[in-house]
Amino acid sequence: MAEGLGGRVIEDAIVPAQTVEAPKYHIEFAVCGMSHDHIYGMVGAIQRGSGEQVAAWGGEEDKLAAFAKRFPDVKTVKAQDEILDDPSVQLALSSQIANERAPLGVRVMKHGKDGSGANREIECGTLVIWLKWTEGEQGERHRGYVCR
Repeated sequence: MAEGLGGRVIEDAIVPAQTVEAPKYHIEFAVCGMSHDHIYGMVGAIQRGSGEQVAAWGGEEDKLAAFAKRFPDVKTVKAQDEILDDPSVQLALSSQIANERAPLGVRVMKHGKDGSGANREIECGTLVIWLKWTEGEQGERHRGYVCR
C-alpha cells in the first residue's frame, strides 16, 4: 500500500494485456425508427457483436438530432425506404411507437432483411396475420427479435 492525499490508497495491480479475439462475423445494420431511448441499448448490443451501423432514420426531428449527436459518423437518411432498399443493410433496428412496429416488420421482411424491435412488436391479432402472410408470400422466413 502507498500513502495517498487523504490516507491510505491501495495500489492497482498490473494485469498483463489480454488478446481479444476478432469477431467471427460482421453485419451491417441500420436504425429504422427511434421513438424511445431503447434504441441506444439495441445499437450498443449489435455493435459489441461486431455490427457496423451504416444509416439511421427517425421520424421525430428531436430524436434524430440527439441520435446524430451521439453517432456523428452515421449517415442519416430522409426516408425508411433508403434503408430498406440498401442491399448492404442486413438488419433493421427500430424503437418506433408500438402501432408502427409490426407494419415496419412486414416491410423489413419483404425487403429480405432481419429486424429487431424494442418491446412488443405485435399488439393485436390482425398484425399476427400480416406477419404470417408476409412469411408465406416471401417463401422464406426472416428473423425478428424483440428486445425487452
